[in-house]
Amino acid sequence: AHNGRKTFAQMAAHMAGRNLLCISQDSLTTPENLRIALALAVLSNAALLCEIDSSPGETVRLPLPHFTNVVPLMLICNERTSVEPNRPITLRSIRLPMPDQVARLSHWKQGGFGGKQAARHAEDWILTSGNIRRASACTPIAEDKTRDGTAIRLAMRDLRDARLDALASPVDLDREPTKLFLDREGDEEIQSLILRCKHRERLARAQGSAGVRALLSGASGTGKTLAARHVAWQLGKDLYRIDLSATVNKYIGETEKALERALSAAEELDIVLLLDEGDALMARRTDVGTSNDRYANLETNFLLQRIESFGGILLVTSNDAERIDQAFSRRMDASIILRPPDQVRREAILHSHLGDDAEVSDALIRDIACRCALTGGQIRNVALHAQLLALDSTSLLSDSALRQAIEREYRKTGTPCPLRSERTLAAVR
Repeated sequence: AHNGRKTFAQMAAHMAGRNLLCISQDSLTTPENLRIALALAVLSNAALLCEIDSSPGETVRLPLPHFTNVVPLMLICNERTSVEPNRPITLRSIRLPMPDQVARLSHWKQGGFGGKQAARHAEDWILTSGNIRRASACTPIAEDKTRDGTAIRLAMRDLRDARLDALASPVDLDREPTKLFLDREGDEEIQSLILRCKHRERLARAQGSAGVRALLSGASGTGKTLAARHVAWQLGKDLYRIDLSATVNKYIGETEKALERALSAAEELDIVLLLDEGDALMARRTDVGTSNDRYANLETNFLLQRIESFGGILLVTSNDAERIDQAFSRRMDASIILRPPDQVRREAILHSHLGDDAEVSDALIRDIACRCALTGGQIRNVALHAQLLALDSTSLLSDSALRQAIEREYRKTGTPCPLRSERTLAAVR
């Protein structure tokens, strides 16, 4: 979709010396409308163009009329849709692939971008030809006559596909995400993932697919979703989280169709797709004992095939990577384990969340970092509750508010708070 199919049909009709008459799918199945379309095509020396409304992977059965021997008929359908005619007839299939970097550069230039801007956008954005033209028309020109990557990203939001809006929700990236505090190994893996995403088209010449698939695993609160936001921010692309409630369907085959629509839309718009809690869809296949097991395995098999052919950027998060089928792990280009922070990183995370205005003693912060083995998500909860207590008392964040927030976080987990008492801490000072 949005890749020049109608433009290609217009060009073919023009080169054949014919006009082009667009008809609806109903016109092929309604005899009266079909006679009218045939008469208009003969009178205007036109070829007929019909766009098939179908989902990817669907087989459409059409009663193709005999007049196609006289009047040319062109059908537009999705890439993974097949058309089955009602009589023996040869349908020539022409696939319009995604434009390469050279073709994208030409489209950006024709959209009004300068040489350097066009070259940069052609390298950064793997878009269909139609979406490039639409984004060019929607991108505002700044006062300095430039249209940078941020302007392109904002313009792409206006071109969002209804298929994507129904199955995924955008993750807020209007401001830079909170800094990631990872160990050396995790930081190197994240930077390697970003580089792979930036140069994925060049790598595709060797591996055959421009898609990047990464698994982010770790305990709850270790920053998996934050890492996904960080990757999307560094790439200058929007991040969409797949909504499992809208995707998973109890009816056979509907889950696969929903996933296909979401993945296809993500490919066309070149966005980063986030499959949060991916083990819900990528669980290990089981022995077939009932019909439910059989269809659950079919969903897993479909997702395995579709992920392998996916041409975009897919990030999968999981709290328990052991539950994911090993076949998915093999198809992942990167598997990054996010570990809980150590004492040094806990202290840095706490400082970043408290800010510069907090009146908290360094001794208490060090004591928390040393004794409280909290994850980054838990430290964020502690800082937010401490700020809430400070706002309620109309004062700056103090040791007392932070201590109350720590004790509350441990009450939530049902474990005793390991902090030293205020009297002991005063004696140490």
